[in-house]
Amino acid sequence: MKKLLLLLSTLLIAVTETSFGNQPDMEKIPQNANWVAHVNFETFRSSEVGSFVLKEILKLPQMKQKLNGLKIGFGVDIDQLGFVTAYGSGAKNEGVIFAKGGFNTKQLEGFASLNEKVEIKTVKGQKIYSSPKVAFSPLGPDSMIAATKEELLKAGLNARLGNNKKQKNNPILDRLNELVKKPIATITAQIPNSFTFEKTEKVKRTETNTVKNEETGESEKITVTKVRKMEKPGRSISATEQAIMEKLDWAGVALGESEASIQIACVMNTEDIKTAEHMENILRGVSSLLSLSTDIGPLFQNDPKLNKIIPHIKTSVSRKSRIVGMELEMDTAFLFEMIEQEMAKKRKGKENSSIQE
Repeated sequence: MKKLLLLLSTLLIAVTETSFGNQPDMEKIPQNANWVAHVNFETFRSSEVGSFVLKEILKLPQMKQKLNGLKIGFGVDIDQLGFVTAYGSGAKNEGVIFAKGGFNTKQLEGFASLNEKVEIKTVKGQKIYSSPKVAFSPLGPDSMIAATKEELLKAGLNARLGNNKKQKNNPILDRLNELVKKPIATITAQIPNSFTFEKTEKVKRTETNTVKNEETGESEKITVTKVRKMEKPGRSISATEQAIMEKLDWAGVALGESEASIQIACVMNTEDIKTAEHMENILRGVSSLLSLSTDIGPLFQNDPKLNKIIPHIKTSVSRKSRIVGMELEMDTAFLFEMIEQEMAKKRKGKENSSIQE
């Protein structure tokens, strides 16, 4: 049962820190959710990149056995995963996921019912399995909803059943689907509520130092009061970044595949047309800078991976009313090369670990 809870927790964490339909069903997401992620596993498997990544993963030592164990033991079939939609209010380590396809919910229920630490109850005809760290409820033979705590799960169930206020239409999501025709993953977030800006406060500190008097040659003690900035916990961003964030409403990213390229679209909804025009100009400047990759290489000399990637990225900028976006494209063959190198390192590391054991 511990492995089952770990599996569900991993799914939640993977999506909250990253998602069949090309987009999530916003009508079944609570109104207070200010970030939404959607991953289409069917599109991923059918894409060149997805197919390649899965083949590389299966080359890892004992990976086939692990996946078979996952299917036999917990009823999770990676090859049948359909999609996952996740959302949250921005609170740390809190989120809800709805998963369709690839889950044998009867089998999951069987494991959960064997654990005495799991509380089983029925709410409005819906069975809920709850533990201190995760709660889930089956919604069909191959679909389920899970959350990091029972209260969130109940709110998620109400949303699925249409018993609470729904999300409004999300223009960011519509724009992402215009730019990336067949997205593998999308994530949208309401900027003001989704980020904790780091604040600083001035703190005085008194120190006593010993110095040498140049006239007498004797040592003297002096008291010095220093003022320094203390950073409070939070996501560290500059004042300029914060000023920009405050003029944005929603932002989003979509990942997809287009012919022989990987496509990434980043869009943001600004508070007015004037701000959108300024943001468009800023992004066009960034795009122009990236196009001079051979000349700006030294800027990324401290990040060899980024220095290697930048020359292979093509960018374009667009604006539709208050929505501004930048599209990035990378040659699939180059990405395959990078993935292959990284996976080879992981295989070697796992093989070395096995030998040491």
